[in-house]
Amino acid sequence: MSELVVQSKYGPVKISKLEEGTEYKIGVRVFTKKDLMDMPVEVLRAVFRERTHHTVEVYIWDALNGVPPEDWLGPPPAQLGDETKPLLAAWVERGLPIHGLPDVEYGVDMLWLSDEVNAGRTPILQTKLPEPFSEDEMKTMEKLIKERRSIRRFKHKDVEDWKIMEILEAGVRAPVGCNTQAQRFLVVDDMAGLKLLKGDIPLHKWPNSAKMIVVCQDTRIYNQLALDKFVPQNMFMDAACAADHMLLMAHALGLAGCWLTHPPELHSQIRRMYSLPEYIVPQLRLLIGYAEDAPVKSQKMPVQDALQSCILRYRTGIDRAKYPGVAEKFQKQ
Repeated sequence: MSELVVQSKYGPVKISKLEEGTEYKIGVRVFTKKDLMDMPVEVLRAVFRERTHHTVEVYIWDALNGVPPEDWLGPPPAQLGDETKPLLAAWVERGLPIHGLPDVEYGVDMLWLSDEVNAGRTPILQTKLPEPFSEDEMKTMEKLIKERRSIRRFKHKDVEDWKIMEILEAGVRAPVGCNTQAQRFLVVDDMAGLKLLKGDIPLHKWPNSAKMIVVCQDTRIYNQLALDKFVPQNMFMDAACAADHMLLMAHALGLAGCWLTHPPELHSQIRRMYSLPEYIVPQLRLLIGYAEDAPVKSQKMPVQDALQSCILRYRTGIDRAKYPGVAEKFQKQ
């Protein structure tokens, strides 16, 4: 069986070339060489990310820090990296690039670590535990989280491209289920598109003053991984996390934003207007611009009113009689 050698940041990774007639079990599906060689590039890349996350990354810290396998985060595979190597082989055999693509490079690095663990070696993992923010950093965080609000009137001032890119970067960095990274962003700044998507925002009075970011998703990725069957809610959560991150970044950049949703029948209209393929689903949209008004920010209920954990109530000393919750019932059983 011939081998391929791919360079990680730690050292070389050896993988076997794909073979005709061999079946490769990857996740809940079985693939042939032809399946992997014909898979759309964006989907192959996403499956490589997801399998690296679920079959290597979640185990590697435990493996390198002496945690017994029975205490790992779930039952580990017989050999770490077995499911991801055929995916990387397909990537390399198709002549696709590795270097300059951080998510693909990460997968290669995880495979090198997997090989070390499988060989009984324990290289030092160069990672750090979370550290608390300084007092000044916490003030910035509170300012960001507590002062952001929805704005619906915008100035005659165009949003700079570099700020839009910072906002999109924040969306890419948002938490995403299974490391699929299936979110796609459509930036709309033409008047026809803004009128279609404006909802209850009076944009016709301020042409070209705001931009719309439509948070879309590549459903091929969820379908290929069967996530649409086993965890269909992930699609909506992934889109929401991306939108939240982008609104916070917009606020940090001195911009205003408003979160808008739309009915499913608008999906086809958006796809037609911007020539998007059928597998791209526009989930929600954000209006971003320079604020013209400063509305009174709505206030949130105290955290005690939302708290349903009797354990947290006990630890925080919250008056249970004053703030009863659903979880109280279970404590008495």
